[in-house]
Amino acid sequence: MISSILFSFLVFLTYSEMSHIKLSAVNYLVCLNFVCKILIILCTAYFVFLYFYDFSMSYNPGHRHGKLFIRRPCKERADDLLKLSRHQLKMVVVILTGHAPVRGHLYTMGLFEGDPTCRFCRKETETVQHIICCCEALARQRYNVLGNPLVEPKDISTASVRDPCLFIRGTGLLNVY
Repeated sequence: MISSILFSFLVFLTYSEMSHIKLSAVNYLVCLNFVCKILIILCTAYFVFLYFYDFSMSYNPGHRHGKLFIRRPCKERADDLLKLSRHQLKMVVVILTGHAPVRGHLYTMGLFEGDPTCRFCRKETETVQHIICCCEALARQRYNVLGNPLVEPKDISTASVRDPCLFIRGTGLLNVY
C-alpha cells in the first residue's frame, strides 16, 4: 500500500508540468529525492526481513523441532501464548522447540548415559517429535487429546497451544515443569 502511494506521488511529480501545478526544479528534485529515499528504506527493510526469515527457517542447520512445530508466524497462536501463565508458557516453549528432557535430547547433550530409545514403546529414539506424533504406546492418549492416533508435525503447528501441553502432561514426561 505504501509503495502504491509513493508510486502515485512519483507519477504526480512526473506529470505535474502537464497540470496547473508548477513545481520549480529544486522542489521537484527535493520531492523526488525524498520519495527515492523512502522507497530504498522500504525495499531494504523488506529484503532484510525476507533474508533473515528464510535464513532462520530454511537454510539454518539445526532447530529441527522448531521448524517442524512452529512453521510460520501466526497472530492467533501468538495471542493464545500471551494468555498462558508463565508455567504453561514454559511448557509450550519446551515442547515446540524440542528442548524437553527426553532421552534423545539428553543423550545428544551428553547428560544421559543410558539407552536413548523411547521409554514408552522402546522402538525409536525418544524425541519430542516421536512422543507427540508417532509413539505407538501413546496412540490412545493422543487420540483422546488431539483427536487422532497419529499426527503430523504440521497438525501441531496449527493446533491450539494447549493441546500439546495437555498431551505431554498426560504422559508424565514433564512432571518437573
